[in-house]
Amino acid sequence: MKNKKSNKNSKIENFIQKAVEEVAGKDQEFIYGFSYVKDYVPKKARGLDYCITIGLKLDDEIINSISEGPTRRYLEHYNNMNQTLREVSGMIEDDVKKNLGCRAMAFPPSTSDRVKKTCKYQKELRSEFSHKIGATRSGLGWIGKTALLVTKRFGPRLRLASVLTDYELDVGQSIEESLCGGCTVCVESCPANSGRDILWQLGMKREEIYDPFGCRDTCEKLTTEFIGEAHLICGICVSVCPYGKSKKG
Repeated sequence: MKNKKSNKNSKIENFIQKAVEEVAGKDQEFIYGFSYVKDYVPKKARGLDYCITIGLKLDDEIINSISEGPTRRYLEHYNNMNQTLREVSGMIEDDVKKNLGCRAMAFPPSTSDRVKKTCKYQKELRSEFSHKIGATRSGLGWIGKTALLVTKRFGPRLRLASVLTDYELDVGQSIEESLCGGCTVCVESCPANSGRDILWQLGMKREEIYDPFGCRDTCEKLTTEFIGEAHLICGICVSVCPYGKSKKG
């Protein structure tokens, strides 16, 4: 998915295409976008004001099989996609540095390793850089009622990574409000009752629309029950979203 035709962007687009094909294969479906994120860059990436967002589509068969909670197959797929995106984003970072002579820093997906009570992510449930910031500001999607990124093409059935750079990009048109309308499927299906049936708008705090810590606690319980290990995944809201429903599903 391209935001706009641009000579500036074409080299980056080639890097993305090459990285996805080499790591994930030519059959892997993906989207990408470009955004200006100066106000959201972490200190260690200061000056890297442009964001390259990459999203890889999750497997419909695996997502469709989620009904009451996470499955071992979903956990493995989730972790595999995270690793794939780690490699893809790392390759893009290297290409920007080596071939364009610009600074770049890859931010891989947030992970759901065994729950570590002392880690910063577990305490705050926030990554160093929000992939959703880059995705919404590049026009790839909006934030749904359970705080998922929802895209028109894949719905929420994707994993994201970002690469921040000082290479000046032509950016996409930011999406600044939810397109979920009156749909409440994810809210009604959430076993943690974390969604608040409030439509997202740019600038809203996460906690206004969704309870991340209630979600976390329920994910730990469900993964322990269904998989035998505590992780921070569930998958129900990903599975039920109408935007993400497979044509065959």
